[in-house]
Amino acid sequence: LSLLDQAFARAGKTDITATDIRSMLGLADRAEILALLKAIFKGEAQTALTTFRTFYENGGDPQQIIADMAEAVHSVTRSKALNSQQGNDDQPEAVQKEIEEMALSLSHAVLHRAWQTLLKGYDEVGNAPNQLSAAEMVLLRLTYMSDLPSPGDLITALKKAKDTPINAPDHNKTEGSQDQSKASHTQTQGPKGRVINGPEHQCEPDIFQDPQTTPQAKSQAAPFLQSFQDVLALIGEHRDVKLKLQVEEYAELVNFAPGRIELHMLEGADDGFVSDLSNKLTRWTGQRWMVALSHARGQQTIGQQRRAQEQKELEQIKSHPTVEAAMKAFPGAQITDIKPLDEDESKD
Repeated sequence: LSLLDQAFARAGKTDITATDIRSMLGLADRAEILALLKAIFKGEAQTALTTFRTFYENGGDPQQIIADMAEAVHSVTRSKALNSQQGNDDQPEAVQKEIEEMALSLSHAVLHRAWQTLLKGYDEVGNAPNQLSAAEMVLLRLTYMSDLPSPGDLITALKKAKDTPINAPDHNKTEGSQDQSKASHTQTQGPKGRVINGPEHQCEPDIFQDPQTTPQAKSQAAPFLQSFQDVLALIGEHRDVKLKLQVEEYAELVNFAPGRIELHMLEGADDGFVSDLSNKLTRWTGQRWMVALSHARGQQTIGQQRRAQEQKELEQIKSHPTVEAAMKAFPGAQITDIKPLDEDESKD
């Protein structure tokens, strides 16, 4: 059959639309691809994975979706380089506007990293035994990389750290005072023969010791987790997207105490989740954390709680007289998102 005959047979009707053709060929609409990229660049892993899974369930080929994303990144990068919509004249006006907005909001470094990641990911997906899983890993990699500093920024930061002067020892002390100090304080040989004073006198910082490993640095940097929400916030700070998704969607909290968490895991959770969570919390906080599994059901997952709250807010909005009137005036309209007003807007 020709492609047109296949489209007629698949659609079961005589008026074939562009949507029918895209569905038959497993292609995603450019506007939908741009929406997927927006979620990725915002670091919204859950939205990105959900959108991608919708493409796949509608007949989209994982490798083709990655190719479409790369093409969209090219359009945004070209628009940013030319400071115009040149080269995007074949796109609908709404899509051109989206491309221009993304070009203004994203840096060249972010776009080029995304392009390289998608090119590499295209080959990985093509060679993977499970293309869906490989494509989702490419999306998670992109989400994690979205706000990482560029190599240039890292080099600049390292140079600044290297140029920061280290407090030099006081050479103005008299010989007598030095002798008195030697007599009244214990001294030990530090790394490379460096002399470190005892507890009665604060010594200068040891340049051979990693400041992140000193007890003082650990006490200042180590967070104290008082709730399960604190645990989720700490995972978010470390941008561990996979672990955050596992906690939000598969972990029911049974009991929480500082240093110990008891969870009931739902079907679909990773096998190594418990040890992964325990090891990372221990490393991040400097305190030993035990994570235990329970057969008893716990609270709703954080993801379930969030969706229930969103549904509650949606129902409240729908019952508002103004919204009810708008819905009656526009039959078939749907509320797709709810955003809180800023203080200035709420006053108006």
